[in-house]
Amino acid sequence: MNEVPHATTEQLQVIKDSLPEKVACKTCHVSKPLSEFNISRTAINGRVKYCRECANKERRRRHRYSFERKSWSLQRKFNIDLEQYQALFKQQNGLCAICQKPEKVQSRMLSVDHDHKTGVIRGLLCHRCNLGIGYFKDDVSLLQAAAKYLSPKPSLVALSQDDDKLIG
Repeated sequence: MNEVPHATTEQLQVIKDSLPEKVACKTCHVSKPLSEFNISRTAINGRVKYCRECANKERRRRHRYSFERKSWSLQRKFNIDLEQYQALFKQQNGLCAICQKPEKVQSRMLSVDHDHKTGVIRGLLCHRCNLGIGYFKDDVSLLQAAAKYLSPKPSLVALSQDDDKLIG
């Protein structure tokens, strides 16, 4: 295998010395010191293209847009506003109505669970529990059969330890 040569300390210093002390932000076009730019492992100068101030503005804009989009989505899909969602969230202590755990992904809201026939909201679920009952098509008898299947019972088929073959 061919090894990729690593730059020596002297070579890195030559590269560092040749870099400009100031760089223009790609958003605001203001020339600022490199220290005003976040570090990037892939950029040639070791910094991102946008100054911290512009990066923070963009992050806040995206967050605000995401919040507005979630609010609009709740209204359109479930006919509830964000305040009603937050009241339900508070009532459930921020936990899934099934597993009683918070959503694993912090940026993801608990899902609004509803009866697909009547539209009545049943509660808020984490992503996994929502997918789980979705796969069972909200069919209580299927969920009960699955619970019964998972209950401890004698094994119908045993695995032989000697030859790793199934025995009846």
